[in-house]
Amino acid sequence: MLTIQGLGAQVAVDTVCPNDPFGTYFVDGTSDSDYHWEVTGGMIFNQTGQDSIDVHWDIKASSHQLSVVEVDKHGCVGDTMTAEVIIPQLVDADIIGPDSVCKNQIVTLSSVPAETYQWSTGDTTKSIDIKVTRDTSVSLVIDDGCHLDTASLDITALPLPNADFSLTPTKIKPGQSVTLNSNSSGSYIHTWIHGYDTLSFNGQNEKYKLYHEGIHQIILMVENEYQCVDTTSRTTIVEKEIINTITPDGDGINDTWKLAHLEDNKDCEVWIFDRSRGQIFHSKGYDEPWDGTYQGKPVPEGSYYYVIDYGNGLDLQKGVINVIR
Repeated sequence: MLTIQGLGAQVAVDTVCPNDPFGTYFVDGTSDSDYHWEVTGGMIFNQTGQDSIDVHWDIKASSHQLSVVEVDKHGCVGDTMTAEVIIPQLVDADIIGPDSVCKNQIVTLSSVPAETYQWSTGDTTKSIDIKVTRDTSVSLVIDDGCHLDTASLDITALPLPNADFSLTPTKIKPGQSVTLNSNSSGSYIHTWIHGYDTLSFNGQNEKYKLYHEGIHQIILMVENEYQCVDTTSRTTIVEKEIINTITPDGDGINDTWKLAHLEDNKDCEVWIFDRSRGQIFHSKGYDEPWDGTYQGKPVPEGSYYYVIDYGNGLDLQKGVINVIR
């Protein structure tokens, strides 16, 4: 069987680099046959006998054809054997990534398709992740199978702001306010966050009421002119202060269930339940305290169950209120 050989191997598809567009090809056939070569997209510049040729390929085209026909000593023509010769485009090295990032940010750098990669970081993959802790220069050598090429990228580490603030007091009663004073540096946008709520977008000094008992975390996020961000947080404790007993006897002392921390909260809802009758009181907002009545009549002495929804996404507050007559 007739085969086309090149560089000691059978050729079906050959790749020739455009910076060295020469190829040598020969056939593995019988010694007393003649061989007729045809080349498309190249020029035969040396032919050793008829079973071997040297070709200079045209680097402007991307694909060429090479064929040979064997004619034996009796004049019989054999099959035509063909091979494809591909001239790839040389690849220029490039590093794809930002030239400036916020300090301590992790960025991904990548490159163009190639056969091998050698980064100055020691990595050998197409893309890498690096943490930019200071101004950094990264270089890359690629091999596309035809030539080596290099690229470099200088990355500027942009300065970070410094988030800092004071929170006072660190322990309050429900409905009282905490004072937030920013001591941040290198920043011009302040965002205060409590739970899932954004308290304000650009106030350096704020006051914020807290209604629900427990430990509350306030977060400050600051951003500078480079859009670099820093955050910090402080906590305060809201102590429980809910009266659990009323004595609606008309003496003016504890006649109603007063909840001072709800007076300015128009979004709150309050429910009171009786075990036997279910809901006996409901209020949207709490402008008028419960006076121990249901449908205008005094409720019996005993214990009742209450639920408070502060209306700001916090957990419901639940408990027992006692009525003593």
